[in-house]
Amino acid sequence: MGIFEKLEKALRFDSANIEGVMVNLEKLKEEFAQLMASGEVYLSLVGGKIDDKAVERVIDYFIDKERRREFAKFYTELEGHYETLAPDPFLRPYLENYFLLSSIFKILKAHFITKPKLHEGLLRKTLCLIKEKTKTFGMETTLPLYPINERTIQIIHEDSSPERVKIIKTHRSIKILIDTEAPKQPFLFSLKERLEKILQDFEARQIDAKEALKRLEGMVEEIKIAKGEKDKIGLDEKQFGLYWILQNSIPDRQKNKDVVIKLDGFLKEYSDWMFNKETERTLKRKMLAILLPNFEKSEESLYQMEQVLNLERQIHQSQKVDFEIES
Repeated sequence: MGIFEKLEKALRFDSANIEGVMVNLEKLKEEFAQLMASGEVYLSLVGGKIDDKAVERVIDYFIDKERRREFAKFYTELEGHYETLAPDPFLRPYLENYFLLSSIFKILKAHFITKPKLHEGLLRKTLCLIKEKTKTFGMETTLPLYPINERTIQIIHEDSSPERVKIIKTHRSIKILIDTEAPKQPFLFSLKERLEKILQDFEARQIDAKEALKRLEGMVEEIKIAKGEKDKIGLDEKQFGLYWILQNSIPDRQKNKDVVIKLDGFLKEYSDWMFNKETERTLKRKMLAILLPNFEKSEESLYQMEQVLNLERQIHQSQKVDFEIES
């Protein structure tokens, strides 16, 4: 076969294939319209615009994890159709409501999704639409944070938001404080697991809204007390992180401080323990020799040792992230 025959064959379109693509696009349009119709239940939450009250209604409605799963499944399918069809003129009548549904997704991502599974984020054409709309009309998809200080609990009590919304706002405020400040104030790392447990217990209906908010307020109070204690105790930031982990188990300040200084010395001496199994074993033996006399049960000293090592891992990881960002 000559070069011209090959070129002709390459350029020859199969009309059946073209028709198939057109049929598929028409089917996508039909499905997109159906999905948009089924999204009316979500659109009713925002009332045609995104403001603080709309964000509160969305958060309150989606406190239920199953509702969030259903929306994630619905929105993933809807966005996939939009990305395929855009910029078809067919979409024009749907753009405003699609923008609002995408905004709802952004609200959920900001306030609930710490580890996205079903949907990692907004896709390219959707992002372009949101940027364009936001630039034109302005929009805020996150509620303001509570400042974590001596007035926080008073501010929470004075807030007119529904109780369940206060839970999400308080949780998010503490979480962002931990994420941003823990590398400099490592004692905050020790709160992370407990913070997530409160929200998990609330979502699983193991505790009610009043109890969840009470526990979160207790965590705010603990942060305030810890910062006051840190100024008095005379330890560096990392040492104070260790001190705060042990403070309930070794309530005597001086004894706790002495233990912490020895533990910190071992952690510096065997600083490669995360990368060397033999060094790790040696470090653990030395740590247990210091911890065991302070506990009635060996299991408790083993648990506290793991808490200390976990803090060290988190500090190391945060330093690694900072280095990657800077480089």
